[in-house]
Amino acid sequence: MAQQGSPPRRGVRLPAPSRSGRSGGSGRSGGSGGSGGPGPSPRPERPPRADRSGRRPWREPGLFDDTDDDTPPWAGPSIFPGGPGRLQPRPPASGPEPPGQDPAGPAGGQPGRGRVAGRKRRSRRRICARGIGAAAVALAAASVIWLISGPAPAKHGSYVNTLQRGEFSSVPDACRSVSAATLRQYLPGARKVIQSISARTQSQCSFTADERPLFRVLEVTMQAYQPSALAPGNGSATENAVNGYFQARDHLSDPPGNTHLPAPAVSPLAGLGQAAFSAVQVFRSGSDTSDLITVMIRDRNTLITVTLQGLATRGGGYGPVSVAGLRAGALSAGREVLAGVTAGPTASG
Repeated sequence: MAQQGSPPRRGVRLPAPSRSGRSGGSGRSGGSGGSGGPGPSPRPERPPRADRSGRRPWREPGLFDDTDDDTPPWAGPSIFPGGPGRLQPRPPASGPEPPGQDPAGPAGGQPGRGRVAGRKRRSRRRICARGIGAAAVALAAASVIWLISGPAPAKHGSYVNTLQRGEFSSVPDACRSVSAATLRQYLPGARKVIQSISARTQSQCSFTADERPLFRVLEVTMQAYQPSALAPGNGSATENAVNGYFQARDHLSDPPGNTHLPAPAVSPLAGLGQAAFSAVQVFRSGSDTSDLITVMIRDRNTLITVTLQGLATRGGGYGPVSVAGLRAGALSAGREVLAGVTAGPTASG
């Protein structure tokens, strides 16, 4: 009886396929001396492993694989050709590359095109930065040249910045502007004098008489206006005083609502300076009534304000008050103050 072949040998691991796609052996396992009897089925083939150089073995390109060996320009420095028809990431560098060494290494592959592209991008950025800097410098230089050689701003030919001929350069002392006779007539008895403002171009003084049954307060204010760019018209001192006169009259005629002041009866005055008016106001608080007379006079660049107040109380010992007498006293004091102003120094122009 013929002897059968030796039992089949143990399975042998197949070597990893080479770049040609064929295995290193015959692909069959056979007995040493037997005929080609059926052996045990081979183990399923494992996916190819990467060799020690870091590359995977060659495989047949697929339908969607790119078989172009050239690296596209958008690949950048992190992509390099790893074999026919495919790209793979560049392995991370273990340290700084020596100068002049190709990042792809001596193991084949394309030269460092990503590195060249990076240099081009940096060059473009440097060119753009230099262009922007040059444009900024040129713009600054043009601005300086325009400021130096450009047309000068037009000057206001009629603007006045000094006192004109006949305008008052100062005002007298308000406490000495009212005569003693006027004070005795309208503020009899002992008086208290308080000077609030004492300056070359402005002065203010108040006279108070408080002896029952009479209570009077006389206040005199003078101001010589100066040229101002904020004044309307040509900015002269007289224009400034005219503006102040109308502002004071309008404010007195229509007091703000939050002040709760009574609206006065305003009437113009003739024969006092270049413009004048008088106003009468009545204040009531409980059983007390206070009458206030205001006289305002403007002469050239000087504004004069005279107020005279009288108090009447019910059962308090003060009063009665005559509005006509108050108005006459304010007018008398206003004329004396105006005379003192007009006698003062004026600009020669």
